[in-house]
Amino acid sequence: MDSLVALVIDDETESREGLKQIIPWQQLGVHLTLEAGNGKEALETILEYKPDLIFTDLMMPFLSGIELMKELHRLRYKGKIIVITGYDDFQFAREALRLGAADYILKPFRTPEVLPIVSQCIEEIRLSRLGELQLQQQQEKYTEALGLLQQKIVKDIITGSVRTGDKIQTKLEQVSLGWMLNHPLTVASIEIDNLLGESSAQEKELLLFAIGNVTHDSIGNQVPFYMYYNHSDRWILILGSGSKSKVADIAGKLIENIGRYVKLAVTIGVGPVCRVEGLPKSYVASMEALEYKTILGGNQVLFSEEVSLHPPTEDIHNSHNSDIEQEMLSILKTGALIEQAELRAKLTRLVQSWGVHKKETLHHRMFEWLLKLERQLKAHNPNLNVIGSETLKHWKTFSRFDTLDGIIHYSITVLQQMTFQNHEEQKSQLGHITRKALQLIEERFTDNELTLSAVADKVYVSSVWLSHLLKEKTGKTFLEIVTELRISLAKQLLQDVSLKAYEVAERVGYKDTDYFTKQFKKHTGRTPSEYRSQT
Repeated sequence: MDSLVALVIDDETESREGLKQIIPWQQLGVHLTLEAGNGKEALETILEYKPDLIFTDLMMPFLSGIELMKELHRLRYKGKIIVITGYDDFQFAREALRLGAADYILKPFRTPEVLPIVSQCIEEIRLSRLGELQLQQQQEKYTEALGLLQQKIVKDIITGSVRTGDKIQTKLEQVSLGWMLNHPLTVASIEIDNLLGESSAQEKELLLFAIGNVTHDSIGNQVPFYMYYNHSDRWILILGSGSKSKVADIAGKLIENIGRYVKLAVTIGVGPVCRVEGLPKSYVASMEALEYKTILGGNQVLFSEEVSLHPPTEDIHNSHNSDIEQEMLSILKTGALIEQAELRAKLTRLVQSWGVHKKETLHHRMFEWLLKLERQLKAHNPNLNVIGSETLKHWKTFSRFDTLDGIIHYSITVLQQMTFQNHEEQKSQLGHITRKALQLIEERFTDNELTLSAVADKVYVSSVWLSHLLKEKTGKTFLEIVTELRISLAKQLLQDVSLKAYEVAERVGYKDTDYFTKQFKKHTGRTPSEYRSQT
């Protein structure tokens, strides 16, 4: 707060230097003293540096001191202005004082006359800054307190702690949320799909904070709204709109923007339109709608009235369940490789035969079935051990998936591990898969669309399992293998001086030349240009 900037404006160099020399700037807290030879030059400097204290002569070319002060008045300049004048120009000094100058000093400058004026101005600047800082701190404290009060009152209304209309009205008006009384309201609950536990608590908090920011910016001024985080990994939105199409547009855009900027998939459950007294029921309905993503899929908007029209499939007779389970057991016993799409279809059919939609119920049902399969397979292969040795670890990971896709994806990974462990020639089979995958990578590494999933589909395993195999057999990840092949080819191509760096990048599989350069330097210690010039 003590670091100030001063500007001395005078068309006479001697006057500028004289004033700079007689004032102890550092002692007064002025750490930067600027100069200008005329009003026009001074205006440019003021706009750039925004000095706290200005000394200006009145009679100057291009733009006089009076004209400069009028322009600063128009720009709402808040600093202090001290006018430099002579006895002959004193009538202009009076005009300057009328325009807001703090004081004036007479030429020739004398320290005993100048120093008190400058000291007084600087003291007033400091007091003004202190006042602004205190006001800002008070405003921040008020805003923070208001935000906490708003959240408490909205939570109380939503949970039914505040019920009577008069009391609700009074509380909302007290915290500047009176608009909720005059609009049809829609509650929307935002939940991250398959929020796994690999991220630290701090990273998770940052992701949720980012979702809040994107949500706030995406809605903007489209409709009045209030949002808060309910500490259950969900953001709760209250939208001041009863239009289903409007809410659907807003929610759809939210999903799109969160996916684009935060790189996360979310599902939004939407309750029925209500007045403020109906918020508790709408809130519960929005949360219940989220439960249906287990069956209907995530990364979409689920309206409570729509999902209620599609109740869970009625439980099929147990004998039919047994047929499907027996079919899966037979497949696993043979150790035959089947495409993920086919395996996914069989698992989906099995889940549908259970007729459950709540994720907690589905988690237990699927995990119990996987454990049952492993026990049956162990009767033929006592050495088989996928879940058994780390049951708790698998359960913790498995239970974090909250969409059918996530549950089935993880189940496929477990089932494939069971298949491989149950096969007598597991090692040779795994070696064959790895060799085939490496061959495919070597054939297609220059394709910028090449992904681990694409290779995994070609060798009929999940991307998670293939990643494990590559790391186990080569000591490298898929990305490391691809990058090494691309950098090796790039070294060869750089020998051809007719090829530009971007052409080399494209030929080895990089769309972005800057990213190629970064990767090349990371692996070789030199940029492509440096490498070419040194070889």
